[in-house]
Amino acid sequence: MDITRIERRYFLAELNSEMLSKRITQKELGKYLGIRQSQLSLWLSGNRGMSLDNLIRISNAVKDWETRYDHTLNEPSFEDGEPEQTLSVLIKKHLKQQGMAQKTLAGRVGTSQSRISEYIRGAVVPSLGIASRICKELKIDPKLFVDACSRL
Repeated sequence: MDITRIERRYFLAELNSEMLSKRITQKELGKYLGIRQSQLSLWLSGNRGMSLDNLIRISNAVKDWETRYDHTLNEPSFEDGEPEQTLSVLIKKHLKQQGMAQKTLAGRVGTSQSRISEYIRGAVVPSLGIASRICKELKIDPKLFVDACSRL
């Protein structure tokens, strides 16, 4: 076993321990991040590799859990003024407000439903043209959208 594997297993053990101490379930964390619980489970058990970006997203979400998450509502909560929204939260919130499905949004902005899903999961950052069309269709302030993209 090389040092990289040992370090990854140690990091995952620490991450799982922190989740346990904060009573964060994989289901809650997956819902918050827009990642299927089954995928998250494979990553956290070390049975499937994950990108560094996803590792950082998961780690940051666990680290900041108390300040960014209202456990009673199972929705992200924010304090003091304008929320620091992730792209996932922003798109989901506005899809719900507009009563629009991902597939409908995809058709209107000229992309696929799977690509919209990737934006929501944080796997891909939309191009400027697509971002502009998403903002227009979902009536999102472009500044909020850009701020959310910069947090990926």
